[in-house]
Amino acid sequence: LTPSPAADGKYPKGTVVAIIANPSFGWEVASSITPVTMDSDRSVNVVFTKMSPLRATENFNIGTGSGGWTVRLVPGQKVEGEFSSAGSDVFYNVRDPGGNIVVSKPEKSKSGSFTFISTQSGTYAINFRSAGILTPSVISLNLVVHYPD
Repeated sequence: LTPSPAADGKYPKGTVVAIIANPSFGWEVASSITPVTMDSDRSVNVVFTKMSPLRATENFNIGTGSGGWTVRLVPGQKVEGEFSSAGSDVFYNVRDPGGNIVVSKPEKSKSGSFTFISTQSGTYAINFRSAGILTPSVISLNLVVHYPD
């Protein structure tokens, strides 16, 4: 509330008070909040709604080597991914900020999907390695990143 009330918790009659709502990560204020003129006791309700998941599509060429994509997360975020490889089959894994593997596909494939929930804040790496020696790979990656509850 701006300005703050007097020590007794009250405002002088006619004071215009701005209400500032600070939603948690992944939430937003559902409607605008207008200033309130204090001419009697007032109640204010603020409605928060969960934000829609983030969606990303990325295409990148890893040739006959390796490559990947990174995403910054906070704990509790669910990530759903789908990929396909034009060219050679690929191996893939996902590593947390500490370098630990959280998803791994030891068999080569042309496409696949994965899901994981982040356990720590930081950058997660989605890594691909071409299984081909002569045929390059181009990866198409689709991600959906959900906000934590």
